Amino acid sequence: MLNKDQTFYEKLQHAESSFTFQKLPAGIYEFAVKDKNGCQLNLVDEIVDAVKLNNKINLGGELRTADSVVVCKGQVITLDAKNPGQLIEWYKDGKILETFGDENRIEIDEQGIYAVLVKNLSGCSSQDNFHFKFNQFALKTDFLFPTQAFVGDTVVCLDITKPIPDRVVWEYPNEFKMITKNYSKLSLAAASSGFYEIQMTAYSNSCSNKVKHKIEIKESIEKPANIFHDKITYFEIFPNPNNGKFRFEITSMVNDNFEVDMINTANSKNVYTKTFEQQNKISQEVDLKLVPGIYILYVKTGTEVLSKRILIL
Repeated sequence: MLNKDQTFYEKLQHAESSFTFQKLPAGIYEFAVKDKNGCQLNLVDEIVDAVKLNNKINLGGELRTADSVVVCKGQVITLDAKNPGQLIEWYKDGKILETFGDENRIEIDEQGIYAVLVKNLSGCSSQDNFHFKFNQFALKTDFLFPTQAFVGDTVVCLDITKPIPDRVVWEYPNEFKMITKNYSKLSLAAASSGFYEIQMTAYSNSCSNKVKHKIEIKESIEKPANIFHDKITYFEIFPNPNNGKFRFEITSMVNDNFEVDMINTANSKNVYTKTFEQQNKISQEVDLKLVPGIYILYVKTGTEVLSKRILIL
């Protein structure tokens, strides 16, 4: 037997019908087989180097402590076999996870003992396993947030994570400008219309979890040319945003008849109407059970129309 670069040669006489060559280097080999009558059969075969496996598999990555990973209940983590293109088998509690096939990276969110077995075509293998556990301080992370608003509106994000986290971190697009921020609330205003996503990550002890919500920012529906006033000197709403319980105040230079209407911008339905006769100063408490969203409060007299947007959480 001779390989193409003639670096390996072996001759066998009176060999059996089958035999084994040990520790052959990679290369293309020619096999010549002769019988006692001088008949010869020539064969060519190629031996390739085995694909080296990455033996430094570390399922759980930086989250791992010894042979376990402890995270929040519901938190998703990514497992990386670090051997793309190889034969990969994933296991949970000793049973193969057939749904993942031979994917190199998978995402999990259930407790259990996870393992991965990696093989190449030459039969070499590498493996790793660890115990995935939930932290006793599991966080149910979420925040209140409107699904729609208008350009220039104050958009309020209110953390409602349970239990109360140690801290929260907000992430929002560059099109938004932060107005105020405290421990559990973030106020933003959008400069342009479009669809956007706001993300909040909550932290408690060694546990963290994140959640994202989407919002559509629309162009303002108010038309200043149709809204005019010269006698009403003051019109405000407190607080804004609110949960349907608020107070509006109106001051006019003269006594007049006022009609106040509140419209849901999502469906144009009137959710509140009240009239005031011959008054010049109004302070009215309102307590409504409303679906969260954007509403407009209109104040009308015989000659004037004013409006303000209200965010209901």
